[in-house]
Amino acid sequence: MIIVLDSTEVFEDYELGKPWIRGLALYAKAESVQVIVPEVVIQELMRQARDDLWIPANRALNRLRRTTGINSELPPQTGFLADLESRFRARLVEVGFEVGVIPNVPHAEVLSRMNARLHPFRSGSPDLEKGYKDYLIWRTALAAGHAGEEVVLVSRNNDFVHGGAGLHRDLADEAASLGVTASAYKGSEFMLETLVRPWMKKAAGLLRRLERHEEQLQVAEQLSKSVSDVLGGVEWNPGEINLDPELDTVYVSNFDPMLPLENIDASEISDHEVLLSFTVSGDVLLDAYPPKEVAYYLNDPRVYVSDWDWNNHCVAAEISAEATFEIRLIVDPDSLEVQKTEVVSIQVE
Repeated sequence: MIIVLDSTEVFEDYELGKPWIRGLALYAKAESVQVIVPEVVIQELMRQARDDLWIPANRALNRLRRTTGINSELPPQTGFLADLESRFRARLVEVGFEVGVIPNVPHAEVLSRMNARLHPFRSGSPDLEKGYKDYLIWRTALAAGHAGEEVVLVSRNNDFVHGGAGLHRDLADEAASLGVTASAYKGSEFMLETLVRPWMKKAAGLLRRLERHEEQLQVAEQLSKSVSDVLGGVEWNPGEINLDPELDTVYVSNFDPMLPLENIDASEISDHEVLLSFTVSGDVLLDAYPPKEVAYYLNDPRVYVSDWDWNNHCVAAEISAEATFEIRLIVDPDSLEVQKTEVVSIQVE
């Protein structure tokens, strides 16, 4: 998605400091959304700054000089506007927005559209300068949409937005004829309510899930230490643990054990259990064998260890086969220290 901001959305916001700008910046970064401020909008904003800031301030200062005799000067208009524009562009980079270059539009095309009073030129309005700038903004949006992404124009301009809702029908038809998927939001507030705020609520929910999973990861790490203590002191450390909160999955990798491990599978975490799965190759003693699968139920102070994969000596007997062991580890529910071990079953194939 590509979002194009009209001049109505950055009106008088020379520092891009309004709260909705910060929310949009976070959303765009997280969802890989491109936000464009057309060059035409920046130039219009600077003219607005000259008319609304510098000129009134200069008039007020002239009146003060006449009435009080003070000898003060404002910074030159060109320097004032250049500094303001420089800070505005730096702020665009800071929040991750891009500048949309002025499109190369033939004069004949602009003249034809203006004479026909086609949108975004206002029907029956003498404000042709406004229509000209709006048309350049519209062409900036169309150029962005040609990249194959959906383009969304955010504006309060009635020549862009039809009836307070979506993109004006004439403009939507024009975009479709050019193969561009285009839509519009009636102002930044409407965009926030329908696009950004639902995402922020989802992000907050994921953060809460992440915090819950971090607690479960601590349980898993403590469990691995407990199993190691019971199984002859063999060390098998999870190493790097990467959490994917979207899939409720923990990926365990980079094992550094005393025994060679193979086929390390992703460990899955839900609200009730922790699973660590892997296989072992090589000739080792039974009491030094790590488990293939460990299930820890948070509502049950017991740890179940099952499905061992081995080819080795067992209880002073040489066995060249696979055996399945099911061993129950009784642990303290608070400290997770192993209190007792029980061999439930041994199956040799």
